[in-house]
Amino acid sequence: MIGAQTASFFSGQENHLWEPHQLGGFQVYSLKDLILLNRLNPLKNTINNFFLFIAAVVLLTLSTACTDSEKRRDPGYTVIEPTLMDLSTTVSTSGSISPLFNVQVRSEVSGRIEKIHVEAGDQVERGDLLLQLESETFEAEKELAVIRIETSQLRLNRAEREFNRKKRLYENELISEEEFESAETNYLLSRNEFRSAEKDLVAARDRIRQTRITAPFSGTVLRVPVTEGEVVTGASSVSTGDNLVNLADLEQMLISTHVSQGDIDRIDPSREVEVIVDGADRRRSKANIQRISPLATVEDRVRGFTVELILRDPEGRTRPGMTATLHFPIEEVNEAITLPLVAIQVDGLETFVEVLNGAGEIVTQPVQIGINDQDRVEIREGLSPDSQVVLRSAPTRTKR
Repeated sequence: MIGAQTASFFSGQENHLWEPHQLGGFQVYSLKDLILLNRLNPLKNTINNFFLFIAAVVLLTLSTACTDSEKRRDPGYTVIEPTLMDLSTTVSTSGSISPLFNVQVRSEVSGRIEKIHVEAGDQVERGDLLLQLESETFEAEKELAVIRIETSQLRLNRAEREFNRKKRLYENELISEEEFESAETNYLLSRNEFRSAEKDLVAARDRIRQTRITAPFSGTVLRVPVTEGEVVTGASSVSTGDNLVNLADLEQMLISTHVSQGDIDRIDPSREVEVIVDGADRRRSKANIQRISPLATVEDRVRGFTVELILRDPEGRTRPGMTATLHFPIEEVNEAITLPLVAIQVDGLETFVEVLNGAGEIVTQPVQIGINDQDRVEIREGLSPDSQVVLRSAPTRTKR
């Protein structure tokens, strides 16, 4: 590299005739200028020839360095190779989560709440006590039933003795048929009265037992909408009764989603569905399709079908009311040659990518594509795993 001072050395006082120009950020003279300077100073040819040679070498080195620098700059594209990977295409929807087993525990008898033994969030086992109703009224009914049984037992015993005595007399023709039938009828009525008293005692005991509200299955208490001292109505044929406890099994959840009519026939009910629970950790799990509604409905202006799935969560981390993203598997390939979707270009009916040929030139290469997962696409024909694919910063549709 020869700067302004070197040129001044060659040309003496005439260096003002040649102005330096910019190259790679330096002020330099061209090789032509240096030759001309040498001719204008014949007395210094020997020295000038030496410096002219040095200048040529330096200029050539500078030019090569600048060219390499330009090559290292971003040319507006990157070169990538296809990736071998498993690829699948899915139908994605969102769904709401609720417990598969979710009941409102109600009392079979009316009464005042004496004690509440659980609160929201408690884990209970089947048969655990949830609430206790006051049982004094039913205890009194039980005592009356016991007295009725004792009384009816005495009457039955007396009627039975009388019936057996009259029966022997009637068989010996010592009493009339009318007297015998009267004794028999009295015996049968006493027996029926005793049996009725026994049933009243059983019913009284049942009502006492029903004042203990227990868990119908193992699960989690979601809500207790009543308070101690409150009078509640029991369920009957004419009343549904008051809800006492909301109980759910959180290990088995029901996911309800809506699939458009254009996708419903692509879904295979026998295949597992990937579920991503919307939350901080975006948990992934699998669910099984339980039911596909036979009747189309409209949701968010989309006509489709309700699909229900069962999600098993032994840890119980999925909570009622959460939402989830579902991916229904449609098609999948293993060890496919794949590219990013942005690498694919379309010109009319032709699909192609840009590649580097053996000479390092960018050329177009027609390809046949397959399935995609919204990020990468399968290349079925046209590329090999070691192809050099051009990925432009700003995609182009110009074919070369």
